[in-house]
Amino acid sequence: MDLFSLYTRHSSLCDIRDTLGSMFCPVCGTEVSSLSQPCPKCGAAPAARCTQCQAELPAAARFCPACGKPVEASGVSKITSPAQTERKQVTVLFADFSGFTSFAHKRDVEDVRDFMSSVWANLDGIIASHGGTTEKHIGDAVMAVFGAQQAREEDPVQAVRAALAMQTSVKQLALESTIAPLQMRIGVHTGLAVVGPLSKLGELAVTGDTINLASRLQASAPTGGVLLSHDTYRHVHGFFDVQTLPPFEVKGRPEPVQTYVVLRAKSRALAMQFRGMLRGIEGVQAEMVGREKELKLLQEALQCVIDEQDSQVITVTGEAGIGKSCLLSQFEEWVELRPDIIRIFYGRASRQTEGLPFSLMRDVFANRFEIQDSDSSTVARKKLQGGIVELLGGKDDLFHAHFIGQLLGLDFASSPSLRDILNDPTQIRHRAFQSFAHFFKAVTRGPQSTDSPITGAILYTEDIHWSDEGSLDLLVHLASACRHVPLLIVCLTRPTLFERRPGWCEEFRNCKRLELQPLARQESLALVESLLRRAPQIPQALRELIIGGAEGIPFYIEEIIKMFIDQKVILPGPEQWRVEPEGLAAAHVPPSLRGILQARVDGLQPVERLVLQRAAVVGRTFWDNAVERLSCSGEPSAAVEAPLTRAEVLEALAALRKKELIIRRESSAFAETIEYAFKHELLRSVAYSNLLRKSLRVYHGQLAAWLIERGRERINEVAALVAGHFEQAGDSANAAEWFGRAGQQARAGFAPASAIDYFHKALELLPVSHGEFQTRRLEWLGGLSEVLPAQARFNEALEICNQFLALAESQGDVVTQARALNSLAYLHERLGRNRASVEYAEKAGAVARAAGDHGKPEWVRSLLLKGWAFYRLSDADAVLALGEQANKLCEEFGNRSGLATSFKLLGVAHLQLGQFPQADRFFEQGLAIMKKLMIAETPPPCSAISVKAHAPGAITGALRNSTKKLWPLSAKSAIATANQYTSAI
Repeated sequence: MDLFSLYTRHSSLCDIRDTLGSMFCPVCGTEVSSLSQPCPKCGAAPAARCTQCQAELPAAARFCPACGKPVEASGVSKITSPAQTERKQVTVLFADFSGFTSFAHKRDVEDVRDFMSSVWANLDGIIASHGGTTEKHIGDAVMAVFGAQQAREEDPVQAVRAALAMQTSVKQLALESTIAPLQMRIGVHTGLAVVGPLSKLGELAVTGDTINLASRLQASAPTGGVLLSHDTYRHVHGFFDVQTLPPFEVKGRPEPVQTYVVLRAKSRALAMQFRGMLRGIEGVQAEMVGREKELKLLQEALQCVIDEQDSQVITVTGEAGIGKSCLLSQFEEWVELRPDIIRIFYGRASRQTEGLPFSLMRDVFANRFEIQDSDSSTVARKKLQGGIVELLGGKDDLFHAHFIGQLLGLDFASSPSLRDILNDPTQIRHRAFQSFAHFFKAVTRGPQSTDSPITGAILYTEDIHWSDEGSLDLLVHLASACRHVPLLIVCLTRPTLFERRPGWCEEFRNCKRLELQPLARQESLALVESLLRRAPQIPQALRELIIGGAEGIPFYIEEIIKMFIDQKVILPGPEQWRVEPEGLAAAHVPPSLRGILQARVDGLQPVERLVLQRAAVVGRTFWDNAVERLSCSGEPSAAVEAPLTRAEVLEALAALRKKELIIRRESSAFAETIEYAFKHELLRSVAYSNLLRKSLRVYHGQLAAWLIERGRERINEVAALVAGHFEQAGDSANAAEWFGRAGQQARAGFAPASAIDYFHKALELLPVSHGEFQTRRLEWLGGLSEVLPAQARFNEALEICNQFLALAESQGDVVTQARALNSLAYLHERLGRNRASVEYAEKAGAVARAAGDHGKPEWVRSLLLKGWAFYRLSDADAVLALGEQANKLCEEFGNRSGLATSFKLLGVAHLQLGQFPQADRFFEQGLAIMKKLMIAETPPPCSAISVKAHAPGAITGALRNSTKKLWPLSAKSAIATANQYTSAI
C-alpha cells in the first residue's frame, strides 16, 4: 500500500474519534456525532466540502488540502475574516513534524506532496472539528488559531484537545506503517494577537508575539508531545493531567517561560469540577489573597497522609462567598502539578437533592464513572460495575460493586449477594459500608511504576451542609475504617452543618476544622487591585465603594465590580479598562449582597432575565432542555413571559455566561443536553424569588414532567425531587404518589430518617378517598411502621401500626393484617412488654396460617418473635419448642435467612438451659448459613464463647469481649444480640 492510500484510510474523522478527538459544533461547542449534519443544538450548518473530491474544507482554506483545487473554483464560500483589524485574545497551535527532512529526502517529491496533502486534510479536519482555523501551512508545519473569528470561553481547551487528537492520529499511522515513521511536536500558547484581513481579498491574518511564542514552544516540545505555556495552562487547568517542566529562556523575553507537558485528558465528568470556583471577571483571573495559611495547611495535610500512610479529614467552614471553593481550586491545582498520581473523587451536595438517600456519595460515583441520570438502569449498573472492578483490579470484587450500587439506588436486586437479604436493609447498609471502605482502601494502591506512582487518594465533598445524613454517616465510617490508608477527605460546608451535627469534627478519629474568616481591609484592597489590574488608575472612591460594601467577603467584591461593569461605571477593554467618572459619581452599592445580586438581575435584558428565572426553578444546576421546556408556554398575563424559541433560549444562556452569572459544565447528567450551573446559590435564590407564585406553580409542574420523561426507568432514584416539584405546583395527588415512592426508595437504602419524612408527607398529601388511594395509604403506613423503630421511635410506631392494622382489616387484606400484628409484637418486645408481644405474635400466627401459602413468611416471623419474647421471660422450654417449629417450617419453605435465625433461637435456648455444647452446635449451623448468604464476616467459632467457657461468669466475659465480632443474624435483633446472650446467663 502506498503512502497516499495508507493515510487516506486514516483520514476519516470517524476513525480517530475518542476521548481526545471528540467532535464539537464550531458555533455552540456542543459535542456532535457528525460534522456533516446541522448541529442538533444550535442548527449550525455542516462544514464546507470541496465539490471535486468531497474532502472537508478547513476554515479559511484557499485551496482544497486533498486535491489542491482552489476554493473559489469549487463553488464553496470562504469563512471571512473580521471586517476590521482588531486586538483579540486567541489560542495558537503550532505543530511541526520531526524527522521530515530525512523522510522527504528518500522519496519522490510528488509522492511526498500527495502524502502530505492527505495528512493535512486529516489534521486540518481535526482542527476545524474543535472550532479552530488553519491559518497557514509552512512545509511540514501548520499553524492554527482558536478564537480569531468568534471567541469562546472554551477555545484554549479545544485547542489542547485538538492537539492531543492530532498526536493520536499521527501515532496511529506510525503504528500501522513502517514506511512513514513520522512524529510531531506541538506547542500551544494563549495571548493577545492582531487579527484582521491581510489584503482586499479578506484573507485571515493573525500576527503578534503570541504566534512567536507558540512556535518556540513547538520547537521545545518533546517528540510526540504537546507543550503548553502558563497562559494556556491557566485556562485549561482541570481538564488535563500535566507535568511541569523547568522554565526555559526565550530570546526577547525578560523572564523564563514556564511550560507544561500534557499527559492526558481527564474524563469529562471530572473535568470542570473546579473551574467555576475561581474568582475572575471578564477573563481576568484573580490571584488568591488572604488564604495562604489555609492553603499551606491543606498541602501539609496531604503530605502527612502520604508520609504516614494514614487517613485524615479536613473540614473547611465559612459563610457563603467567603472563598471555600476558591481555596479548594487552588489546592487542586497544586495537587495536579505534583509528580506523583493522586486519585481524585469529587461530589457535591445541593439544595435540590437535600434529603435524597446517599445523594452526595451517589454524585461522587456518578462523576467518577460518568453515569448520567438519563442512562438506563442497565447502562448505569454496567458503568458502575465496570468502573469499580477496573479500579479494584479484578472480578473477584464484583460483589463490592453490587452492594455499593444497591445503596446508591441502582437496583442490584438480582445479584446473588443481595437477593436473599433484600428485605433486610440493615444488612445491606452494613455490607455496603464495608464495600465502600474496601473500595477507598484499594484505590490508594496501584502500579507503583517509577514514572507515575499512585501515592494516595483525595475525596472532595462540597456543600455538605446540604448533604443527606446517610452520606455523612458514610464519611465518618470511611475515616474510621481507612486506618493506615493514604486517604484525605476534604469537606466544604457552611456553619449550618454544626446546627445539625454539633460534634461533626469529634465524630472523626483524625479531623481538623479550618474556619475561613472575612478578608482584612488590606487583603480586600489587594483583591480589588488584582481584579482591576487592567485599569491604569483605580480611583480611591471606587476602591472605597467596593470594599465598604463587601465586608471582606471575596464573592461580594467580585459581584460589586460586575455590577459596576453592568452599569457602565467600569468599561473593560481588550487590553486596558477605564472608569467612567460621571458614572462613578452617581454609583452606589446596595447594603446587602442580595441587593447587589438583585441589581445585576434587574440590569439584564428581558429575555435574559426570564431565562435566568426559569433556570432558577430547575435549581443551581440546570439544563438547557429543561429551560426550553419551561419556555414552551409562559403566563399570558405577563408580557415578558412569552414563549421563547430554542434559539432565543440558547442566545440568552450564551449572554448569561458572558456576564458570568452562570457557568457551563463539561459533562451533563442527562444525555443530549448542556448542563449549566449558577455561579453561586445566592444568585439562584434571588432570581427565583422574583417569580410570581402562579408562574412558579406552572413551572414546577412542567419541570416535574420533564424529569419523569428524562429519568425514565430510573426516575425513582430522584423521586423526592419530582415530588417536591409536584408539591410546589399544587398537585397534591401526584406529590403524594412521588413522596410515597421516595419513602420506599429511602427505606430500601436504609435511610430511615428520610423515609419517615417522605412517608409522612405522602400520607398528609394523599386525598381522603377510597379505592386506589386506600391501597397507597396501606402501603405507606406499612413502610412507616418499619422505619420508625429504626430511629427508636417505638411509641409513635405503635400508633402507626394500629392505624395500619385497622386499615388492613377494613380492606380484608389478611396477609397485611398478619404483618401489622407481627410489627406490634416486635414493638411491644422492644418496649419490654413481653406478655403483650406474645399475644400479638400468637394472633399474627393464627391470621397468617389462615392466609395459606402467602402467609407463610409472616407465620415464621410470628414464631421467631414469640420465641424472643419467651426468651426475655426466661421460659427456655417455650423458646426451644418455638425454635424447633420455626426451624422445621423454614426447611419446608426454603427460607434460609429464617432458618439461620431459628438456629440462633435454638442456641440461646440451650444457653439458658446450660447446655453449652449443644448451643455451640446450633450457633455454628447458623453461622454456616449466614456465611453462604454473605451477610456478615465470619467471627471466631462460637466454641470460643460457649464450649471453652463453661463457667457462666467466663461466658459472660467472653461475650462482652466478643461483642464487636458477633454476627448480625437478624435485622431486628442485631443491635440487641450481645445483650440478649449476656442476659440469658
